[in-house]
Amino acid sequence: VLQRGEQRKTATEKLWIEELLHDPKGFAARVRAEMHLLVRALANKDWEEAVSTVRQDPDDPESLWDADRFEKSLAPFFAEYGDLVFTPEARRHQWTQIRPTGDRTWEVAHTLLDPQGDNLWAVLGSIDLRDPDMIDGPLVRLERIGV
Repeated sequence: VLQRGEQRKTATEKLWIEELLHDPKGFAARVRAEMHLLVRALANKDWEEAVSTVRQDPDDPESLWDADRFEKSLAPFFAEYGDLVFTPEARRHQWTQIRPTGDRTWEVAHTLLDPQGDNLWAVLGSIDLRDPDMIDGPLVRLERIGV
């Protein structure tokens, strides 16, 4: 039997997920905002901040992104391009792609802009709203960064 506080929490989680699922524009805006926070941190080489902008799954060590993993993943990008562009252009909605992959699951890709305009690199992640615990923290679980 659920206690009242737990019932309220479960109801709140269900409502929050339903609101996200029934407001595609709001959902997309939230995902883009999370991607912008991540890209800003990466552009500033603030690896610790980058860690806080993505969903971490302590039960899956392969999925964990720490400051060192971010730095190593972006080292080739910075070696080739020098800078990661984070301007109003880099925040345009066209650079973030959100694609449904199943019931309450999505893939997310955000193109990283470089000074040369090659724009070959991307941040790739996934979202899984099947778990009501998703109410806390970032939605996007980072899968990889690369070409």
